Amino acid sequence: MINPVCWLRFQRTRRAVADYPLYDPPNKAAEGTLPIKEIEDNFAYFINVRLQRLAFFRLWLSNHFGVEASLNGAGVLAIEKWADQFSGGLVMDSAESSEIFRTYRPDWEGKRRGYNVLVDVAIFLGEFLISKRSHLYWTLLKDEKGSCVDGREGPIGFTFGRPDLAGFVVEPFMPDLFRTVYRKAVGSNDCLEIGGNRLRRIHVSFAWTCRESLAVADHRDPSTPFIYGDYSYGPL
Repeated sequence: MINPVCWLRFQRTRRAVADYPLYDPPNKAAEGTLPIKEIEDNFAYFINVRLQRLAFFRLWLSNHFGVEASLNGAGVLAIEKWADQFSGGLVMDSAESSEIFRTYRPDWEGKRRGYNVLVDVAIFLGEFLISKRSHLYWTLLKDEKGSCVDGREGPIGFTFGRPDLAGFVVEPFMPDLFRTVYRKAVGSNDCLEIGGNRLRRIHVSFAWTCRESLAVADHRDPSTPFIYGDYSYGPL
């Protein structure tokens, strides 16, 4: 149940997404369960619509929330702040929420329309990283063996075969932007609930993910080891 203190914030998000454009890949299922041809068809759809969706998303944020999502570090921080406050209203408060996001089923319309926004946040983060490191590019999220096939159990909102960034020489590093954005919304949703501060909390930082990705992308010599660290205060 939504905490009355958070009700106006929740309703503001719900009103804003009422006519948000549908993300409509041709094959509605978790990509990791599909034949490779159907995964590739979904990916081709993503590549074709991503820049149009990015432009709409940035304008939508400005019109409905007064957020200027420039494709730079300041834009990442602005979207982070917005997501912490408002992205909880984008996801369903139900046990099926993760499967809805993984499988696109039921269709992301009506009360599920907020899931379309999550895709566009992932697009923003990916295009920001590409703008900062031109050798990065969109590809399919794969495991360390190069496979898109999912196991039966996976983290919430996760499936191989979805769009993600590649071009890192540190293997098998991929930021998993779809899952990152979904987990942020789930954490924000927890905070909207009565007693949410005492329930499970999922802390995800877009800025930290981008800083880590930029640091890993700067490592260009595959013959030398990469040492992971704390990226909390790294440059964006």
